[in-house]
Amino acid sequence: MKTLIVLSGLVLSLAAKTAFSAGILSEPMLYVDGAQAVQGSEFNLFIRPTTDYVNSYVVLDASLDGNAVTLEHPVKDMWVFHQAEFEMLKRHALTFTISLENAGQADQVTQALCEAGSQISNLQNQIATTTDPNQLAQLNALLVQKQALQAQLTTDLTNLKNAIGIQTYSFAVAPAPTGSTVFPSIASVAPNVGSLTGGTAITITGTNFVAGAAVSIGGVAATNVVVASATSITATTAAFTTPGVQDVVVTLPLATGDVEQKQALLPAGFFVTSTRGEVHSPLASKHFSPLHGGPGFEHDHMCAGSRE
Repeated sequence: MKTLIVLSGLVLSLAAKTAFSAGILSEPMLYVDGAQAVQGSEFNLFIRPTTDYVNSYVVLDASLDGNAVTLEHPVKDMWVFHQAEFEMLKRHALTFTISLENAGQADQVTQALCEAGSQISNLQNQIATTTDPNQLAQLNALLVQKQALQAQLTTDLTNLKNAIGIQTYSFAVAPAPTGSTVFPSIASVAPNVGSLTGGTAITITGTNFVAGAAVSIGGVAATNVVVASATSITATTAAFTTPGVQDVVVTLPLATGDVEQKQALLPAGFFVTSTRGEVHSPLASKHFSPLHGGPGFEHDHMCAGSRE
């Protein structure tokens, strides 16, 4: 059974000029159907509008963490976001700008674009086989005209888009399955408690560690990091700004062929006490263990707003 995910972290901004909707929209404009993002695995999200718009086409422009991405558009009113793999264990924001186009006008411009593209292709083929200088000059002049027309039509098609909303879907990447031979993993940290002032010597046990690996605890880089072996790293904690439960992350150096650095995460793997050794946490009286969770402790859900 597929999981239907309604986009969370919704932000809507209505264009004043839109003639397709009125008032403030309170419901998501898009649905996303997809599985959890897992480190090292192919990831696909299927996007579709929640509303049918009469005599209008829906256009989606997307960005991942602020960088424009291309959505596949295999069928009408269905888009696919595809990522070969994620390697870093981080949260991502996929933002969609939703626009509407007048269907009749869009069809006319699209048809004209297709004709211009075909004419350009024919002219380029003729130019490649023509040796007469006069005819070649005429063909090149005509090619410039058609290319200018193509550029203008592309602009016209873009101008037909009437933005009606922006919607953001946030998701996190889950660690690779246990036993992975490619990605690192963290089994334990010893000791798993240290002072706010730092200076605690720790040993991280896990798998697939390599020279040059970096260690961070609660986002604070550790010092004196030494990769003793593929299964052991020693380091010293730096000073922290906040006591409490902290995640432990090991980041490998960027390898040849990798797009991102590979990471391992141990959620709540270290506990930072105050400078006096006091545990400032409502869980302290419940004998909280940072390695095993504790009463009232919840890990971050990987897919916010999911529905099954």
